[in-house]
Amino acid sequence: MQNDRRLKPSWIWWPWSYPRGVIDVSDTKTDWGTSKFLHSEITSIEYINSDVLFVGLLNGEIWYLSIDEKIKTKIFPKRKNKNSPPISSLLYLNQKIYSLLENLLIEYDLNTRVLTEVIIGERNKEKLVEFTFDDKNNLYILTYQGNIIEYDINKRTHRQIFRSKNDILSYNDKVTKVEFFENKFIFSTLNGWIYIFDQDNRELKFKQRILAHNSEIVSLYYDKELNKLFSSSSQGTFCIIDINFDQNTPQSRIDIDFGVNSIITDVKSLNIEDKKFIIMSNSQGNLSLLNLELNEVYNYIKKFINN
Repeated sequence: MQNDRRLKPSWIWWPWSYPRGVIDVSDTKTDWGTSKFLHSEITSIEYINSDVLFVGLLNGEIWYLSIDEKIKTKIFPKRKNKNSPPISSLLYLNQKIYSLLENLLIEYDLNTRVLTEVIIGERNKEKLVEFTFDDKNNLYILTYQGNIIEYDINKRTHRQIFRSKNDILSYNDKVTKVEFFENKFIFSTLNGWIYIFDQDNRELKFKQRILAHNSEIVSLYYDKELNKLFSSSSQGTFCIIDINFDQNTPQSRIDIDFGVNSIITDVKSLNIEDKKFIIMSNSQGNLSLLNLELNEVYNYIKKFINN
């Protein structure tokens, strides 16, 4: 860690059997070798198993990493591009890695080592932001313009299913994040709303919306086991909602304000020794583990405020 207790941009914290638990993948003096190294900040990580992961970089590259074998292999792009935007999304499905870059959906087959690039969107001018998977055959891809595109990974076909100027949105609002769970499609917006849809015969039917924040939602995550929806905003607020699809019943929720200097940038869940934890990253470069037992939540908030 750096002096301010943050991980360096080129470091990966690795809690499994690796000395000190931190790997500096940009250090050319280590056993990783001097001919190939990650010379850019890591912007996304996709965990495969305790040995293998893929990382996306600020310079638009995607790398395969084997921790045990100390192997690093660049899989994208084939040719170096100095003006390439960062890789912000990675997804592992059925022995394939998917990512987004500009208007391209990138597919890399781990078995055949074949890289496929698919142009997505109308008139080939859509800028792809992020995606989610419906546990069947479809990716739901969000564009910078606020449109949502459905992509069939088997047929390799796509269609637009939601337009940014949809009447269901409030005035001047726009989709910022997408998530899918149990035949429910959800997205968050610029004005702090969360919209929930049912998936019925490949069509999305509006069910309800929840005002989670008063500003742009920057992270959105659903935990199926807990049946809780986690979100954070650009103003530093953090919200945990118990999902209830009965619109006549109030949603049970916990709201925490960390402040604009500690914006929660991403949220995931994991199990440690039969306990459920939420792992959060923030704009200061910190990682935090949160035990969801109520007393633990309050202790965490108290500790955070005191610091």
